[in-house]
Parts: sequence; structure tokens; C-alpha cells
Amino acid sequence: MKKGIICILVCMLMIATVMLPAQGNLNINISTEKNNKTGDVLLADDVEWWPMFHHDVQITGFTPADSPDTNNLLWDNQIDKDIFFSSPAIVDDNLVIGTGHRYDYRSGEMSEYSDFYGTEIFMKDKTFFGIIKNEREPCTSEIGKIYCLNAKTGDILWDIETNGSVFSSPTIENGRVYFVSADSNNYTGELYCLNLDSGDEIWSLPVMTGFTTPTLYDGRIYLLTVNPVDYFGKLQCLDAADGSEIWNHTTGYIDFSLYTAPALSDGKVFFTSIDVTTGIHCKISCLNQSTGQLLWATKMSEMNFGYALSSPVIDNQKAYVISANTKGVDEFWCVLTCFDTSNGSILWNYTMKENTKDELSFASPAVAYGNVYFTSSDDEFFYGKMSCLNGENGTVQWVYKSMDVYTLSSPVISSGKVFVGGVNVTAYEGNLYCFNAYTGGLLYTGFVDNNFIDSTPAIADDALYIGASSGKICAFKDIFKVGEIKGGLATVKIDITNVGDTDIVDLHYNMSVVGGLFNHINKQMNTTINVLEAQTSDTIRAAPIIGFGKIQVNITVTLDGVNPVIKKAEGFVFGIFVIIK
Repeated sequence: MKKGIICILVCMLMIATVMLPAQGNLNINISTEKNNKTGDVLLADDVEWWPMFHHDVQITGFTPADSPDTNNLLWDNQIDKDIFFSSPAIVDDNLVIGTGHRYDYRSGEMSEYSDFYGTEIFMKDKTFFGIIKNEREPCTSEIGKIYCLNAKTGDILWDIETNGSVFSSPTIENGRVYFVSADSNNYTGELYCLNLDSGDEIWSLPVMTGFTTPTLYDGRIYLLTVNPVDYFGKLQCLDAADGSEIWNHTTGYIDFSLYTAPALSDGKVFFTSIDVTTGIHCKISCLNQSTGQLLWATKMSEMNFGYALSSPVIDNQKAYVISANTKGVDEFWCVLTCFDTSNGSILWNYTMKENTKDELSFASPAVAYGNVYFTSSDDEFFYGKMSCLNGENGTVQWVYKSMDVYTLSSPVISSGKVFVGGVNVTAYEGNLYCFNAYTGGLLYTGFVDNNFIDSTPAIADDALYIGASSGKICAFKDIFKVGEIKGGLATVKIDITNVGDTDIVDLHYNMSVVGGLFNHINKQMNTTINVLEAQTSDTIRAAPIIGFGKIQVNITVTLDGVNPVIKKAEGFVFGIFVIIK
């Protein structure tokens, strides 16, 4: 009998030796995850910065960095009166963003915004020629600014006035800031290069463009512009050192994109543009990155408005672009199309309609985890959607529908979460929305301002930054982190860490471990950590956990003023050995 018991214990020990290394963290350790852009392994002490719109030159919107699990507000700052389109770029704790005064005439009421998105964005009452050949003089009062803030505190480090509003998102490379200003009446402006530390101008060039964002890579700038003499659109490749032109590709008469950034991948440049000479249609083009030679161009859709709002997003030899289709003058809806980047062929597309209701998308999609994520709203702004499709075939993975409207803010992705800015149309509250990237569940919202959110979030150094149309910037960052659920000898445990600089008082948690053969395991804990000192951890343990069979582990951690953090895991108990998947 004793020998039998000893044999069983030895077998259990051997099984545990094999299986226990598999316990613990369900997610990839960020300290060893590869950077999408460079392929270099990130070191534990490195910070994955956010140097441009949507993070990288593929415009993916994904970062391997960590992001907030709670809506804890780190700081906010009302820097100016209008942030429209411009999204933060963050490098070395410097946050750079542009502002403009285009909407001085607006009252800020919800109806004013609805009218704007219904007429200005889709240009129902305007024509290309009326805009481009506008005979009015530039608004001398339209002065934009570029701001640099301390990303940790929100303090303004410097600000510079610009010729025209800065609707462009800045790009940071090698200690320099690159961005475009534009007068909203005739789109004349400047391409600027500033010193990141001081804001001093290094050089600038007059350009005619909309609110496009420059893309930088390997000392070169890629920018969509318009020739002010003949109104031909073109993609320019410039030397980042002095702005001199390396090559340009003319896209055609009034064939340009006002609001997008070129994307780079595999030695190619991808961009969207509008051609009004052959029936007003949107197309995606691909050029040789070194020479500017056209490799292919594919028509996407007919439309009755003057620009593509989506930048091309590149992932796994595929390009994802949102464009619009029309039927007549008043009926229009958006389409997400997936292209083969090798030849421009269409692989699949997804039409944004619900029954007979047309749906619109004003932003760029984002890609991660084999999926593509995008926002949409109905054409009357009664509801909004965050959607997730399979990147290979376009099948719907999940859709989250609510009374929240998403306009020009593009989704970004980090650590299994999707973030976007939007507005609750009932309360007229501009919020940050955080979704589970795998299930589509809404994890939390964070209040930003009573205004629209037209700026795309940025993530760096475990914090998220977002701007409201009112000119207010908010930073969200956790003050505590809940680790992954782990097993052990008759134990389930999890670490809670105070990552802030001050002590946390009254941190409450509820933990349950249930299951096993005949559901005989039922361990419940409901406790408060009275004080968790700054930069320290506390390990929560549920014990003893003894038995056989599958178990479910749930833990909810709550702190006044922030949303709860919920962790779930499945595991298996084999005697005294607890293994977490």
C-alpha cells in the first residue's frame, strides 16, 4: 500500500515538473516581444515610443508596449482651442501635437458638429474646383501652433506659431519634428522641420496640401501635396536633412489626398488619392520607394466627396483602406477593402450597412492579432460601432454597437486592447473607449471633455494620450497593475503592484477558484489591502487548492475613482498541483 502511494506521488511530481513551466502569463512578455517595424528585440529598460500617426510607417496602429488597464487620469491640459485631426507623437518624453483655429464660427453644440460632418466632410454642398480655386484671400487670423509637452507632467515645454492651422499629425525622427500647416480656405501652408528640444526652426518649405501627415523613413520624407500652378496632385519624396526633392510622382489633375499619410512596406510606398477627372473615384497606388516609379494603381470606389479619409494600413502583404460608395447624390456608405500589396488585386471587401441603413467611417483601420479593427457610425449619428474582421478573409469576428459615435479618431491597439476616441451622443461627452481586442467587450471609458474627439490616441511608456477638439489633452496611466494568474503547490496566486509614486489606500479584491471533480473546489476571497506602498507588490494567494479536474479562476481588483480590473483564467488541479493554462 505504501509503495502504491509513493508511486502515485512520484508520478504526480514528474507530471508537475513537465507541466508547471507552462503556468502563469497568458500574454507575450513585452520585454522580449519583437518590434513590428524593425524586428529588433526590445530590452526590458527600453521604451517603445510613438513617433508618428498610428505608430509606425506601415500605419498599423499597433504597439508592443503596455497600455492602461484603468481609466486613471495622469494629467490633463487645456493647451489651445482646437485640436482637429492632429494626433500626438511621443519620443523621449516629448509629446508633440498641432492645433488650429478653423472652427471659431462654431458654437460647439452637437447640431453644429452634425452639420459639419454631414456637409464639410462629405462636401454635399461643395465641389473640388470651388475649394481648390477659391479666390478668397487666406484668413490672416488663421494661425496654428505646434506644441511640445512633457509627457510625464503635461507641462508645455515650447510652442511655435505656424502659417496656417496644424491639422497634420507631427512625425519625430532623429531629434527633429516634421509636420504640415495649411490654411483651411485654400490649403496653402508650410512643411516644417523643427528641433525637438527647443522648437527652433531648422527649415521650412511652402506647400499646397490638405492636412496630410508626412511619413519619415531612413532620412526621407514622403508627403502628398498639390501643385499650386496646375492643381496636379503628387507624392513627393524629400531629403529630411534640408527638404530638397529626391523624386516626385504626379498623380493627375486634382488627383490627391487631403487627410492621409503614405504607408511604407517592403520597399514600396502606398497612398490613397482622389481622381475627379474620370468620375470622382478613390484609388490606391503603389510606388517604388527608391525611385517613385508606379508599380500599380487600383480603383476602389465612386464617391461624391473630395478626399479619402483613410490612410492605407499594411500588414502581412495586405493593404487595408476605407473608402466610400455612392448611389445618387444623397446616399453614400463606406467600404473596407483588402488589397494584395504585390499587385493591387482586391482580396475582399466589407460593406458598411445595417439592413437599409448606410454607415460611414471617417478614420483609418488598425491591424493586430490577425484582425483588422475599424469604427463606423450611421449617417445620422444615432449610433456607432467598433468592428473586428478577420484580416485574411474579412469575416466578422465581433461588433460592439452603442450610442457612442466615432468620427475622425482612428483605433489603436496594445496589449490585447483596442482604444479609440468618440462621443456619447446622449450626454455629449467626449470619451476614450477601451475594448477587449479578442471579444469586443467594452472594458472601460475615460472622460476627456464635453466635445468631439477627432484626434487619434497615442501610447508610450505605459500611458495613453488623446486630444479633444476643444484643445484639451489627457493622459491616462495605471497606478496599479494586476499580474497574470499563476498556479503552484495547492495554491493559486497573483501579484498586484503599485506602479505609482504614492501609496495606495484601500485596494479591494475579490478572488474565486471553483471547479474540480464534482465541483468540490470552491475557494472565495474578499479582502482589502489597507496600504500598498509605492513601487511595491503584494501577492494574493488562494489556498489550499487540492483535488482533481478543471478550475475557473476569477479576480476583480477595485479602487475608488477608477474602473475595476478583471482577470480570468482556466486551469487544472492534479492533487496538490495547480496548473494554469
